[in-house]
Amino acid sequence: MKKSVLEAVQNHVEPILNALPVRYSFHNYAHTVDSVKLAGKIGAESDLEAEDFEKLMVAVWFIDLGYTNGNDTPEKRSAEMAEDFLKSIDYDAGKIKKVLKFIKVIKPPERPGNLPEMIMCDVFNAFYAQDNLFEQLEKLREETIFSTGHIGKRKWLKYILAQINAVEYFSPYGKANFEDKKALNIGRILLKLDELKQEKKEKKSEKNIGKKDIVLPDLIDNEVGKSRKGMQIAENKEVAILKKQPDLPVRGVETMFKSTSVNHFNLAALADHKAHIMISINAVIVSLVISILVRKLDDLPGLLIPIILLTIVSLLTIVFAILATRPKLAKGIFTQEQIDNKTANILYFGNFYKMELKDYESGINKMMNDSDFLYASMTKDLYDLGQILAHKYKMLRISYNIFMFGFVVSVIAFGISYFIDLN
Repeated sequence: MKKSVLEAVQNHVEPILNALPVRYSFHNYAHTVDSVKLAGKIGAESDLEAEDFEKLMVAVWFIDLGYTNGNDTPEKRSAEMAEDFLKSIDYDAGKIKKVLKFIKVIKPPERPGNLPEMIMCDVFNAFYAQDNLFEQLEKLREETIFSTGHIGKRKWLKYILAQINAVEYFSPYGKANFEDKKALNIGRILLKLDELKQEKKEKKSEKNIGKKDIVLPDLIDNEVGKSRKGMQIAENKEVAILKKQPDLPVRGVETMFKSTSVNHFNLAALADHKAHIMISINAVIVSLVISILVRKLDDLPGLLIPIILLTIVSLLTIVFAILATRPKLAKGIFTQEQIDNKTANILYFGNFYKMELKDYESGINKMMNDSDFLYASMTKDLYDLGQILAHKYKMLRISYNIFMFGFVVSVIAFGISYFIDLN
């Protein structure tokens, strides 16, 4: 039954989507097929029951159909089109109701209430976590332009940034496979927005420079005429104008610093998240051991050693996970000598939080007026971030190793003790 229903749905949807004009560069048959494949993969790995799997796949086939008449309430139209077709093939009324719920749940502020609905939402928002995000966004922008009019790239990315920040992945598969990639894509969007902003400034600067070049000879003639001294002044002014032009290598260096910083912060957030998982899991294990297993010692005294072993493993795992996330502060002050020698890293709060505002402002102003000092501070800040990351991941690796090997040994010890007690 499932195969015939899905085939009927595909045969109904395919010609409609394939007949769409070229302007539907995002919500088209290719996108629908990709969504169906992803839903099938997540559904299979999530061990959905056959009936739920069928309803999910039917809903995903209709996910893009509502966009065929514009971007206004597409979810509602998709649900209406699905209902009309499913009724025409005598699909079960109860199942139709579920399919319509799956389609409508992707529209905020609706929230999924079960695993199939979670998967439906994750499939709909999966493209925010794709490596080719910008390619997909450009297709979506081109499609949107036909219904709303021109949208500039910066305005579009700002809109997408608000959307992606509001996106939440619900299913276990989505949380494991999409969350980190979404975070990286947020960083990429921020960098792209900054890049577009810099390009706009450069174009404006080039336009102003062009105007100065045109009026420069008149200014020179008025001031010094055509004398040899006047020629020297002209050369000096041309050099001054050239110095005002954007320094492309510097911009590349700044982009490098921003990109590296974003990556470091994302890695730090990922390490903290993993440490939190280890703390939560092992806290539960310790609670269970104390509340349940200890009571069994009277009946099974041989469990004493495995219980002690498991408790030690869990506690050590928690300790090293906490060490991975425990903050460390520097002395919070730098000296004038460090400023003069350009050795102070005043970009990191741990180096200035105990200082007076006027002393900190003095150091910041000196750094901003000295590019060598500025880049040296940024380099040192990145290095310090790397050292912090290295400590986090070292502690986290120890925590994972203790948990992995210790848990295996504990389970083996439980098994041996249990069989000894039985005999």
